[in-house]
Amino acid sequence: MRRRSTWGICILSLLVLLMPQVTGDEDLLQLSVSITEPPHETYYTAEDVVAMEVNLLNQGSTVSIEHNPSCILYLKVYNDDNTIRDDSNICRNQIQTKEITSGDTESLGSISWDLKDENSNLVPSGTYQIQVWHGGTSLFEEVSVFLQTQKEIPDQLELWMNTTTKDESIVAYQPVIVSLSLHNPTSELMILSDAACRISEYHNTQHQLLDSCFPQSLVLQPFEVRPMLQKTYSFEGGENTLEFTLGDRLISISEMYDVQTPELLDDAHPLQLEFTTSIIDTTGMKLDGEVSLINEDTEGLTVEFSDTCILDSWLVGPLGNVIYDSLSSRSCNPTMIQYSLEANGGAQAFQLPEVPLHMPDNCGIPAGEYTLILSMDALGLWETFPIELDQESGSPCNDNIVIDYNIENDDNLANLIYTASTPQDSTFFWSESCQIQLLDLTIPDEEIEYRVPCFDEQIIMHMPAGQTYSLENFALKPNEGETLWNLNVIDNFPVEEANLVFYWPVLEATEDLIEDIPESFIPEFGTIQGSWQVLRAGEMPCWILSSTNGSAYAFNQAVISNWSPIENTEGTYNVEFTQKNAACAEFDIQGVIVTEVLDEKQEVIIDENPSQEITNAEVETTQETLDPMIILVSTATTGGILGLVGFAIMTNESWRIPLTSGGLWFMGLLGRTKETTDGRYQRGRLMGYLTANPGCHFRALMHVLDMSNGQITHHLKILENECRIWRFKDGRLVRYYPYTSDLHPGTDEANLPLPSLSPDKNSLQGKILNILELDGELNLHPTQSELAKRLEKSQQLISHHLRTLQKYGLIEKEKSGLKNRYKLTKEAVFLLDSTDF
Repeated sequence: MRRRSTWGICILSLLVLLMPQVTGDEDLLQLSVSITEPPHETYYTAEDVVAMEVNLLNQGSTVSIEHNPSCILYLKVYNDDNTIRDDSNICRNQIQTKEITSGDTESLGSISWDLKDENSNLVPSGTYQIQVWHGGTSLFEEVSVFLQTQKEIPDQLELWMNTTTKDESIVAYQPVIVSLSLHNPTSELMILSDAACRISEYHNTQHQLLDSCFPQSLVLQPFEVRPMLQKTYSFEGGENTLEFTLGDRLISISEMYDVQTPELLDDAHPLQLEFTTSIIDTTGMKLDGEVSLINEDTEGLTVEFSDTCILDSWLVGPLGNVIYDSLSSRSCNPTMIQYSLEANGGAQAFQLPEVPLHMPDNCGIPAGEYTLILSMDALGLWETFPIELDQESGSPCNDNIVIDYNIENDDNLANLIYTASTPQDSTFFWSESCQIQLLDLTIPDEEIEYRVPCFDEQIIMHMPAGQTYSLENFALKPNEGETLWNLNVIDNFPVEEANLVFYWPVLEATEDLIEDIPESFIPEFGTIQGSWQVLRAGEMPCWILSSTNGSAYAFNQAVISNWSPIENTEGTYNVEFTQKNAACAEFDIQGVIVTEVLDEKQEVIIDENPSQEITNAEVETTQETLDPMIILVSTATTGGILGLVGFAIMTNESWRIPLTSGGLWFMGLLGRTKETTDGRYQRGRLMGYLTANPGCHFRALMHVLDMSNGQITHHLKILENECRIWRFKDGRLVRYYPYTSDLHPGTDEANLPLPSLSPDKNSLQGKILNILELDGELNLHPTQSELAKRLEKSQQLISHHLRTLQKYGLIEKEKSGLKNRYKLTKEAVFLLDSTDF
């Protein structure tokens, strides 16, 4: 048995040696895959099939190979090393032997891919590698195809195309810059779903695949404009058509150019412009460098220029807007200049005239890809160079942007809604470093800071007139009672700051806020609590109902029998809102018809005994109560220097006469002994000061007249009840005015005068002014950081107060190297010297 098994093994081994072999010759066998041309020249769509013809080539000697008749060919498909489809499992275990003659090419038939994965799902757009395998051997061949299978994009997505030329008409062989960008015209986020989508360019009869349809990300912010492509063309004379499409013609845009052919074309010469050195300085907002004129001919050349304007430049922004054009500002002097250029690369260097990296109005420009065009018109030469700004250059000018704020009670959190809008169509950008800063300044001279980025990256926006965009919101838990928040947009808007004064928790809107509601939304009926005053500016008296929150309404009529308003009477009334009557026509206030008196009482004015004393203990129990409401102020106001506005009144002749006469009377009153507690005398001081300084606010009055909180509250209340003064809420301040025919609750806010300087030397702003005054005498001007160190406060808080003081014209800053230094204005010096500060 053992000998018989040995002979069997030998015979089998001999048979194997006699069989045709492919080992050694299989390397000379090759699969050849011929792919059919895609219907769209460079890519396949969802409706297409990738068809391939496959041949087997034998470049060696005759061989026999194993052959699987159940799957002569099968496919494997990959995308970025990920297996999309593998058909090797469909092959049954059937093996045949097939002989391939030397030099033969045998057709193995055709095979196709329907652009689906193993689960019969359509694959997304992208580049795919198709491997065609021969069943029975390890032979395969790989081909690549590009698919654009996306069928839909957001309906409102816009494709913009901007053409920029040196002259108004397009001339043959001159540079034409074409910029392509996407625009989301809606106020909502726009989500794009096909990251592999590519731009197709159709220039006359030529087709080419270009860059990605959706650079950076697949999310477009509301109103965002995203640059996609910027390309330079040099058209031939005649009609030229240029079309761009996204994906499989999901969206397209085209332009027909009528290109003029110049009468004389410059002779071609072997000269070339090179931007050999470029220096991009975004801090200095300029582009410098060196340009070389190179001779590539085998012979030397001499070039001539007839004026000093040898080199021209213009810079085109990412959206196709011209940032700079040297032709608009150059001054050329006639002269004859010659340069000799040696053969084979001889060069002449020229210094590039400084190219500003900002708009003509000094507004900053965003980061991104720019195109610099350099030309030597005398030689008919031009060349374009890409310029990459990795950060914005300068500060954006967004003067047309209006910032608004609102506070909502959201599950016991103060939800601060921060919106931007524009009264006219505007294109602007938000820098990557832009942040929204919120300072809680409720505690005097202290702050709690919160910051959020405006966006995760730089954003260019085109916002139509009247549209509104909501930025990042804050949701915070404020303390109960009066709260002061200061909002700033940092590193974007030149001056965008607001102080918000509100009471927490926020109450639902009532009729007290009716003056803030547009007329078209004024409710027909309401309830008002207030007191009656009468103004006799004309022949007929005008009755004014002053509500407890400071709003004023003109009495039109009453529908109640035997009732009419009585001066100094307080009550609560149901009213119908209507037009004001003729007696109150000159006042810009809402009219009311009294429909019901809910309660009413006439105040009894007691004539005080002049010898009656009012002690601090008696009057300080009377506190001013402010109505809970939201006051939104879109300009910077603070509680530091109370009343640091309107210093121009001091130099205005229309105010000097009442200021002087009131001041003389006021000084006469000061002749009395300081110890007197006569209530009439104190109110006389108040009236005298308000006559000279209408619009002075509560804390400033208390400081200037040296009264306690309780005293000033008591006397102001009496004067209000006597209709000798009235109040106006200005942000977190309450201003007081004498009651006259020219100054009354119906006076337009824009026409209300503001008081002269009444500084509070103990406030942080007072301390800043004191430092600037003392340093100014030594000819020293501190920086923001130096002030922060000396006052032991944060730079953010000091910056906030410096901006406020600067807005009111009390300080000014001057550039010293890279730093800003601050000093008092002449007006502030005068006012401080003339005040007991």
